[in-house]
Amino acid sequence: NFLGLNTGINVAGWQVRHTSYLSQNRSTGGGTTTSTSQYVAGETYVKRPLIDLKANLALGDISSNSPIIGSTPLRGVRLSSEEGMLPDEERGFRPVIKGVARTNARVRVSQNNTVFFEQTVPPGPFEFDDINPISSLGNLTVVIAEADGTQQTFTVPYSAGAGKLNPGSYRYSIATGLYRNFTSTQNTTVVQGYLRYGFNDFTTPGMEVLLGPNYQNLGLQASFTSRLGGLSFNTLFSNFTASTKPRSGYAYNANFTPPSMGRMSLYTGVGYQSLNYTIPSTALSSDSSAL
Repeated sequence: NFLGLNTGINVAGWQVRHTSYLSQNRSTGGGTTTSTSQYVAGETYVKRPLIDLKANLALGDISSNSPIIGSTPLRGVRLSSEEGMLPDEERGFRPVIKGVARTNARVRVSQNNTVFFEQTVPPGPFEFDDINPISSLGNLTVVIAEADGTQQTFTVPYSAGAGKLNPGSYRYSIATGLYRNFTSTQNTTVVQGYLRYGFNDFTTPGMEVLLGPNYQNLGLQASFTSRLGGLSFNTLFSNFTASTKPRSGYAYNANFTPPSMGRMSLYTGVGYQSLNYTIPSTALSSDSSAL
């Protein structure tokens, strides 16, 4: 049996939230039945939306917003950007379509042989930055049909890979507090910071750091889009000095999605972790005794 609870109440602009889990297992053997139960308190915190910053402030038993290294449970405070407060054009990656029409022309945009946008434009340069492709994968074919019957055709690379943002858009998170492992709180102060920025239509870099008294982890992320497809990778570097033998290691993963071929799309990925790479939960749990 399993029961998951997600409760909350809103008071004077503050949002109180609590999550918990209750599981029960029964086993029968030798004519007897045994039953074991476990209750786990997930997160209990108060949160305040900060409209001007398009962010949320959370205090209590929280988890860091860590898309590169991985979430770390803390008892402390977190300030992070909120996707739901952003305008529609910033929530997901949208390609920018630019061109020049010689006459009063009809611009037609298609993806995977399906036309999903058409608009008439006057002579001169034009730009569309609010178009939503119908698929997360597949380059866009743009046809400019001129009034004299001629056509211009070009391709706009598109792949909404993991972590891809529109140019100028960004996401961030800052958190600090005592590490907790859901059953106890450790006397270990942790600081986490994360930033991802839409540099241009081609690439979106990201960086994250996790710092403890005897443990440091640096994560680097990048997403690329080109006519050859979408490529994203994460690289992690850890350093753990609390053990008798200091350990430094690394881990990485890379994913590649080529342009779709008709109704078929492909996906490939690779990952590796060195022997001395230390994950945050292992290092922080052994950093000190529980309170």
